[in-house]
Amino acid sequence: MGIKERWKNCVILLILLILLVCYYEYSIVQTKPEVKGTGRIGSTGAKETGRMGKTGAKQTGRVGSVGVKGTGRIGSTGAKDMGRIGSKSKSMNKNQEAYGKNKGRLNLNVTQGSGGSQVLLMTYLRSGSSFLGAIVQQVPRALYSFEPMKSYLTRQTYISTERGTCLFSNDRCTPTPKDDYSGIMENFKNFYECELRILDPFLRRRISGRKCHLEDDQEKCISEMIPYCKSGTRIAKTIRLSMDVVDVLMEKFPNLKVIHLLRDPRGMIVSRMKTIPALGIRKMDMSLAARAVCDRYNRDIRIGQSLDVKYPNRIKTVLYEQIVEKPLETSLRIFQFLGLHPNKNFNTWMNEHIAGVQKVANPPDTHNHAYSTYRANSSATANAWRSRLIFENVVKIDKECSQLYDYTGYVSVKSSTQLTNFNIPLRKKNANFP
Repeated sequence: MGIKERWKNCVILLILLILLVCYYEYSIVQTKPEVKGTGRIGSTGAKETGRMGKTGAKQTGRVGSVGVKGTGRIGSTGAKDMGRIGSKSKSMNKNQEAYGKNKGRLNLNVTQGSGGSQVLLMTYLRSGSSFLGAIVQQVPRALYSFEPMKSYLTRQTYISTERGTCLFSNDRCTPTPKDDYSGIMENFKNFYECELRILDPFLRRRISGRKCHLEDDQEKCISEMIPYCKSGTRIAKTIRLSMDVVDVLMEKFPNLKVIHLLRDPRGMIVSRMKTIPALGIRKMDMSLAARAVCDRYNRDIRIGQSLDVKYPNRIKTVLYEQIVEKPLETSLRIFQFLGLHPNKNFNTWMNEHIAGVQKVANPPDTHNHAYSTYRANSSATANAWRSRLIFENVVKIDKECSQLYDYTGYVSVKSSTQLTNFNIPLRKKNANFP
């Protein structure tokens, strides 16, 4: 074979080698899995991945502006959205700097398959949250954390990724410090993954069950609690979250299930007036107080509906009135949704808490105390507002909360006679809340 023929063969082999390398690189690109985005649900319910959206606008994975008072009924950005609950959200406005950027940057490094169940009770101030928490705890090996965010937020406030830290009383918001948000999310992670050694000591003291901070050998106690935690049900109850933060938690914890508790705003406002004078509701125009409550309700319901589409069978909305009207039936539906079985003595426990059955004569922390989970007659407690609100204030609340009523079945009051006649129900059962 001549030199020319050898060179020709070498060139052919080189070309073939180049083609093989190119084909190999192309195959890797084609089969490489898509990286999951860290952004939250977009305004259409589709997950933001950092790629160009359908509108051609690049999704940044950040959340909306912070510290701006929400003036709308339901809009997920705080801008006014006149659509009814259940309609599609409008596109999110241009994102601004702030706190919400933490969502995309915070790496929770969630450990998958740690066993047990993870439950979040997403509730509101004076909504019956303590009673719901007491019910859900009635399962074997329950570990219950109430208000895990309390040490990070000022009194009477809640947190939103889009709006910042907001007041219960008037829903006005200010930016949330980045460290506070990071601390809150880190402690949710530590609780749900049973990292009890690094859980905030304040929060360890607020976990029901064994009180390790009172024992001589705290380290031994915590070590013994960890396997109990990992094989049990971890339940966190809070009144200080907005549903947009729940979105973040549901994405980070694939096994997390959420119970969203609502209550008739008229009853909730009266309970706040009675038990928390610092809110100043008595000095406020009732329309403003009602607007703060129902605007927040409506935003959370709208986001919750999108989460139910994004995460099927992982979020359930319950009315406080359902629980007190049919406590056993409603509780069993909650347990069924959570995939849990109540303790064998649950029926007896329920009777003691809701029907006035007592084992102990008026224990100091029970039976109609404002923060107790015992009630001599829970149904009467739920309707007590009807004798404590004047008709004019009821009308103001009804006007501000009409959208909520359409969704829940709460009924507007047309006269003083209807208001004070307890034989006339002020909730119509519907498909959402039977």
